[in-house]
Amino acid sequence: MNLASSIGEQLIDNGTAEHAFLGVTLSDATATADGVTRRGAEVQDVTDGSPAAEAGIEPGDVIVEIDGDAVGGAESLTAFVRELAAGATSTVTVVRDGTAQDVEVTLATRPADDELAQQGQQGQQDQGQQGQQDQGQQGQGDQGQQDPTDPGNVPNPFDWFFGGRG
Repeated sequence: MNLASSIGEQLIDNGTAEHAFLGVTLSDATATADGVTRRGAEVQDVTDGSPAAEAGIEPGDVIVEIDGDAVGGAESLTAFVRELAAGATSTVTVVRDGTAQDVEVTLATRPADDELAQQGQQGQQDQGQQGQQDQGQQGQGDQGQQDPTDPGNVPNPFDWFFGGRG
């Protein structure tokens, strides 16, 4: 089932659409395991209490496959996750310390923005950092700092045409 059909069915059934949430910040990367170098999505950060955290995915892991499909990078993984339903269980292949391993992860519905903000503030306090990132806007320079599996991070397609006033 494709993303548009899934969203359409959800809207018809209950008036809202939910998107699957993994809970990671990603960047494009490659990883070598068993003498083979593969493209993938490197986990930069894992949201506390997220499906990724519950599955044991760690910063530094490179996700190279989801449900048997090769992950070409951060955007590729984001697209695969968005096509899945919240509550779905997926097998994610990660490369950690040169070894490929399969991890079962049960995707969830993305928490409300206020819950994410509270988790972010708690994480920053735990790390001794100050300030809070604006999660409402995303520029090209800060793409690696927000969860690309979050449907709220989809850029406005008219921004390029209207100079950011779309």
